[in-house]
Amino acid sequence: MRLSIAIIAFVFSFVIPSYAETQSVTVRSGSSKTVSSFFVYNRVSCNATPFPKWSIKQPKHGTLTVKKTRRTIPKGRKCAGRAHNLVVVVYKSKAGYRGSDTGKVVFRYPKYRGEAVFAYYDIRYKISVK
Repeated sequence: MRLSIAIIAFVFSFVIPSYAETQSVTVRSGSSKTVSSFFVYNRVSCNATPFPKWSIKQPKHGTLTVKKTRRTIPKGRKCAGRAHNLVVVVYKSKAGYRGSDTGKVVFRYPKYRGEAVFAYYDIRYKISVK
């Protein structure tokens, strides 16, 4: 039984690629701040790709919001000068709250390797509200 679970886990590690990170940010109480952002495009062909789907585990003392926008890729990066989709994550604390807060956003987007599979980008936020 343990062997079959290990084999299934091993197979799914190739089928469902994922990336996780933790970001620490400091935010002023009651104000909004962008805590992360990233472009969504094919870095090989410079073609547009759709926005990912996402789920949010809201912090206890504030709110995480995901916004979709378009921006031009800055100079010095691959595909510079082209306008592409940009995902922006914004945190806003409850008015008057000061202390620590945590939240999480998981993005799901398609990756194609002969057949469609989904990749997951898991961002945990450690937030210091001043």
